[in-house]
Amino acid sequence: MSAGLPIFYACRTDVGRERTANEDSHRECELPDGSLLLVVADGMGGHASGEVASKIAIDAIGQIAQNSPSPDPREKLRNGFLVANQRILTEAERLGTGGKGMGTTAVATYVRGVEAYVAHVGDSRLYHVHDGAIAWHTTDHTRVQRMVQMGILSLEDAKHHPDANVVTRALGFAQLADGSALEPEVRESPIRLLAGDALVMCTDGLYDDVTNDEIAEALSGRTPEEATQSLVDLANDRGGHDNITITILYFGIQRGLPLKVVPRPDPKRRVTVVDGPKLPPDLKANSPQRSPHTMLLGGLAALVGLAMLVGFALVVLPGLRHHRGLPGADGGALLADSAPLVAVTAADGGDAGDGGARSSSKAAVAPPRDPTSTPKSSATPTKAIGGTKAVPVSKTAPPTKTVAPAKAATSQKASPPAAPGSVSTPGTGGATPAPATTVAPAPHKPQTSAAKPHALQNK
Repeated sequence: MSAGLPIFYACRTDVGRERTANEDSHRECELPDGSLLLVVADGMGGHASGEVASKIAIDAIGQIAQNSPSPDPREKLRNGFLVANQRILTEAERLGTGGKGMGTTAVATYVRGVEAYVAHVGDSRLYHVHDGAIAWHTTDHTRVQRMVQMGILSLEDAKHHPDANVVTRALGFAQLADGSALEPEVRESPIRLLAGDALVMCTDGLYDDVTNDEIAEALSGRTPEEATQSLVDLANDRGGHDNITITILYFGIQRGLPLKVVPRPDPKRRVTVVDGPKLPPDLKANSPQRSPHTMLLGGLAALVGLAMLVGFALVVLPGLRHHRGLPGADGGALLADSAPLVAVTAADGGDAGDGGARSSSKAAVAPPRDPTSTPKSSATPTKAIGGTKAVPVSKTAPPTKTVAPAKAATSQKASPPAAPGSVSTPGTGGATPAPATTVAPAPHKPQTSAAKPHALQNK
């Protein structure tokens, strides 16, 4: 029992289809304080070395967990891994050449109350199954996993990579490749267990041939003993290329009862969050519902806003047109501000200073008009061609146009007024006849922007 909830587990190991010896090991220790220690190890270096190394590891980790005075499970796990590493190195040295390459991976879980503390070295894994979703809580210490983290390989490609089984950290290493001493990876925060959860610990002989989702599905509707057997059979059916070892723990489930059957989540909606916070309750279900009263008031407010917008268009815009000189009731003319001026001949009867053709690259601004005086000619629309400004065009004679030169002649004397219908030629002192081009007034457009079963109990 743990925190008043039952714990049951089962372990199973199998040689597989291609190996002649089993180098995997596992151990389960029910500790005096009611805690539980589970260890799985995958030996390497051949039968004479791998089997020995994995056995040394599980024994050392279990011994330290049982006898360490430290109250912190994380410290017990770390010390157990370090002692195991030293004992394997000592045994390899004693064996001489016979111990060359001796080493092992290992993953250990220390369950106390509703908390599961985890430590590992190498590529043996631990999974947490909750509500049918599976989360992988260890990181493989392998060369291909580094490439996956760097974005060089995908998880699927990593399984078939030539270096898939090359570990970068294992018990039996005197030091790592960078010269640093070996350190196990110990999770800082424990996994919080809820009734109906499961933990799965395994070697690579399982997950190389069985997907994570298939592991979770194998637990649904089965006891721990049945689930371990099902997974071993599935791995062997797919080749059984390596030794297979699995330990499965059910938390808060009565002995002999299967894990709750949970339908497989839709892969398109599946989001795996490792160590993330729980999702908040459905905000839509908790949000206040709008009453018909509120919806009616909202509709009235929208109608009032629309009426104000229409009133603005009918009352305010005409006033703005009059104020800015837009074509309107008073016959005013718009001074365009969007194009360089094209030389336009002066209107008949204009001021003496405006009588000649303008060839400046800047637009001439029309002088202010006395509202009390009578204009000599009716105001006409202006036409801006490819520039920023234009001047009023006379209504008495068709306007003509020409492209303004890059620079205006500033040193020339004023020329005599040119006859209507002629084009000014800079530097000639006069005007030469040219065919007139009629420009139609542009209409104004308003602008818009848019196993081995066990129950945890005192023996």
